[in-house]
Amino acid sequence: MANGLSVVQKFIFVVEVMVFGFMITTILPCGLLLAQEEVPITTDEEILFREIPVVVTASKREQLITMAPASVSVITSQDIRQSGATNIPDLLRQVSGMEVMSVTVSDINISVRGFSKYLSNKVLVMVDGRSVYLDFIGTVIWDAIPLTLEEIDRIEIVKGPGSSLYGANAFCGMINIITKSPEKIKPEIVFSGGTEETYRGSLLYGGTSGKLGYKVVVGHQEYDNWDDDDPKKVKSSLGSILFQYQINNKSKMSLSGGRSKSDGEIATASGTLDREGTLSHLQVNYELSDLKVRTFYTGLDGKTKNQVDLSTNTFVTDTYDVEAQHLLKLGDKNSVVYGGSYRRYEIKKGAMVSENHLQDLFAFFLENEFKYTDNFSLITGARYDTHPLIGDQISPRGAIVYSPIKDHIVRFSAGTAYQNPPFLY
Repeated sequence: MANGLSVVQKFIFVVEVMVFGFMITTILPCGLLLAQEEVPITTDEEILFREIPVVVTASKREQLITMAPASVSVITSQDIRQSGATNIPDLLRQVSGMEVMSVTVSDINISVRGFSKYLSNKVLVMVDGRSVYLDFIGTVIWDAIPLTLEEIDRIEIVKGPGSSLYGANAFCGMINIITKSPEKIKPEIVFSGGTEETYRGSLLYGGTSGKLGYKVVVGHQEYDNWDDDDPKKVKSSLGSILFQYQINNKSKMSLSGGRSKSDGEIATASGTLDREGTLSHLQVNYELSDLKVRTFYTGLDGKTKNQVDLSTNTFVTDTYDVEAQHLLKLGDKNSVVYGGSYRRYEIKKGAMVSENHLQDLFAFFLENEFKYTDNFSLITGARYDTHPLIGDQISPRGAIVYSPIKDHIVRFSAGTAYQNPPFLY
């Protein structure tokens, strides 16, 4: 691990003007981008009865997508079913501003607005608010996430810096994959197949019994490599379970866990590596009105083999997280979201690591929204993070959301973003 690595940190301005489906986005100093999003022309009656999505990722609380302090796109479960996509990266190709780069059939890198590269690390990916970013290698292994397309309720994509709420690695944006609650799960068996010996199947079962909700998901997929001379197939299997208990009208708690086993390839600066390993997680959530507490564990046990010199390496990591946040409403016009988190990251001695390593990370955040009028909001906030290598980091953000006339929104936002150095480089 290279001590003294400097943090990557930039000040990013985002200006957006939305008139129905037309959007102009400008980023400074990272570059200039003009993006146009088109939606089908609708009648006045369709607009009147059109449902405005409610999102939670932009401000860590429920709000209308039109009043979010950042650009948000939503992929619904209906969009997923109608898309014909077989994985999450293919779903994200339809979102403007997203860049999906397939290096190999099993090595896919995703970024936002021109920041794509090998081992992309500038977008924070979460499942129900739980980070699936792998600190050890500094990226996301998409086919290792213990998740099937059929259990996804929606995907919220936030474009723009999010370190003021989420800390490290929310540099260009966040992707929050929100799964279906037990109430929305219908018993379902799905199987599909295609060319290149592609097979995919999943089983979903869930429901409620009184105050108890439950969900069980099992999935498997396999397909050939792009190289016809390589007989090795890419495979991944997963399973997850969730129990949810409604204590009373104001509080509930849930226990969930999952495990996936996958193999494939990953491109690095030292060449393309064959990879295999397991990813496990265990999560406990508690909600009491506007208070939310989340604890989760993530375990990674992996192995890589260089395709050129056939050298092998193994690595084992454990990550423990505790997060808490509270929404404080100060009258009808002012609301404050604040909270903190603690993460312990352990790397165990192995073929790639000469000795055990331990990192303790602390963070505190606060964001205030003040609605001067129904069509004008001011959002300000900041987050404080500590890291043993890069020291203290303060990430502020400010935004103005203004609706001058009906169905027209102007959003101006500015903030900082940074990354923590991965262990390997």
